[in-house]
Amino acid sequence: MAPNRHHICSNCGSELSHDFKYCPNCGKKRRGLLPTKFCPTYGVTAVYSVLLILSVFLGWMGYAVHPTNAQIASVLLSVAVAFGPVSIIGLVYERCLRTALQTAAVSSFSDLSQTVCHSSIEKMDTLRQRLEDQVHQLLHISTVGLVAALPERCLAFARIADAIKLEQHCLYLVGTSLRGLIWDKFGDEGVRNAILNKIRGDGCEVRVLLTHPAFAHLRQALEQIQRKESFHIAQEILETVAMLRDIKFPHEWVRFVRGTPTTFGIMTSELMLLNPYPLQKQAFTSVTFLIDSQNGKNPVYRSWDQSHFSGVWDGDNVDTLRDYSLASIQEVFNKTLESLGLCKSNRQIDYSRYDHSPGHHSPPPETGSGAC
Repeated sequence: MAPNRHHICSNCGSELSHDFKYCPNCGKKRRGLLPTKFCPTYGVTAVYSVLLILSVFLGWMGYAVHPTNAQIASVLLSVAVAFGPVSIIGLVYERCLRTALQTAAVSSFSDLSQTVCHSSIEKMDTLRQRLEDQVHQLLHISTVGLVAALPERCLAFARIADAIKLEQHCLYLVGTSLRGLIWDKFGDEGVRNAILNKIRGDGCEVRVLLTHPAFAHLRQALEQIQRKESFHIAQEILETVAMLRDIKFPHEWVRFVRGTPTTFGIMTSELMLLNPYPLQKQAFTSVTFLIDSQNGKNPVYRSWDQSHFSGVWDGDNVDTLRDYSLASIQEVFNKTLESLGLCKSNRQIDYSRYDHSPGHHSPPPETGSGAC
């Protein structure tokens, strides 16, 4: 029987005979014949279902904890309100509207209109996929407690200043010289005032970890590529110590880390700021992350605490001040890598692991040079 041009497959556009049940080209059933398994559960539907359950659970949790902790309740309710409509709209579209809209749109117009509708539906699918990807990203971000990722440190100051004001136990500051934090010209007034209030108040210890002056010159040459002005990192560290002395900052709260700087950091009991040092750029002009402690349950937060804040403070790789006298300052600032015994390594290099060519005899292992 000759094909009837009024019967066109809505899936592939092939011409069909009037008595067809399946498209011979793509296998799609004729409109009006329901599939044996109506609205099967796909992976997308499962994701939306989980999001809906999660939003209900978070909403219930927010309502439950509101009498005791309004701030956490507000966060939980905000996340529930964000996930709820997305999941409901996604389920309605996926389970009820998607197939019907595609079929109705394609069947109602001419061949030219079908092409336009197909393009629109593809765009809708693309937007839906993009939305799903963003939801997945939010779920992954929440697992590490990432609150924000900002292009520069100064954009995180308002949030961290609020956390400093609320801190009651211990505040950590980690940096080369803290020049980009507490100096009048480069620092932030809100953060500086919050720190000063903690110093003048009672009950909250402010622990400062500065780069040891003996290691400052190792950073000097790399940073000089981007910093065109004349500067001396060890001198900047000394000027910071003088500023701390002038504001009556306890010398017991200052320690010098024997190592080159890697990440500027501020840590309170609830929020952590991490600002990595690019090799050839100052940290305060680079990307900054804010991480929530999640009531002390965040493993990422705990790991950084042990490896970058409290673990370093309590470790053996720091120098302390006896007081702010010149003699005490010189005890730290006059040290060199050589006087610290760090100019050479006591480890030997095994060159036999480098060259395995047949018949080749590697030279005997050598130790590092005795000169810096």
